[in-house]
Amino acid sequence: MSDQVIALRCSSCGYSLDGLNTDIIFFCRNCGRAWVLEEGLTPVRILITSPVSSMDLYLPFWKIDARVLISERISRPSETRSIVSSSTLRIEKGLDTTSFPEKNDTFIFPAFSSSRILSLGVSLYENPPSLLKRVDGINPPLYGGTVSIQDAHNLAEAVAVGVEIAMDDNLASLEISVKPFAEELIAIPCSIIRNGVSISDGKAFIGYDSFIDSCAIFAKLDLNPEERVTD
Repeated sequence: MSDQVIALRCSSCGYSLDGLNTDIIFFCRNCGRAWVLEEGLTPVRILITSPVSSMDLYLPFWKIDARVLISERISRPSETRSIVSSSTLRIEKGLDTTSFPEKNDTFIFPAFSSSRILSLGVSLYENPPSLLKRVDGINPPLYGGTVSIQDAHNLAEAVAVGVEIAMDDNLASLEISVKPFAEELIAIPCSIIRNGVSISDGKAFIGYDSFIDSCAIFAKLDLNPEERVTD
């Protein structure tokens, strides 16, 4: 990034944008638009989802739509391998090789800093959160966005691989291509529970030990986890 000074004001309505010191994603509470700080403030689509039960805060997530092609997927029938040997070749027996046509797929994972970002992405792929739009016109505070658009594209590929690894067919090797074609920020309602935060009414969970900016986010929102535990 250049040394130019960039005013943190919404380019749409002029409202001041607030965030953590490490944030590169900013949300305007006045007009509801979102911006990613790159060479300047780049607009990005955002969906504020509706809470399905009581909640304490919103956290930012990326939703990446991508074309996924699995050109080769090799799996083993079990953990036990059988080898056919010769003087020049060792071949593993019983491997199952498949391929799949290109398809459009969607990946959702944290836009905030976490040491569990990939496993959370796999959890939300297997059990997607509700994407019902909040319609009451309220723009809740949103902090902790540290993942750039380019990083989000790279993480979408990593989550796609993680989804394949998580399958129970003893994956041996994988050739996969993930080509993102659209991105959107998702503001997902979360609840503070014992030892961590429940995402989208239990769709996933992140413990405080892997939620890097949790203290800073709670301080911004004037939340005390010890007083807000719901479980």
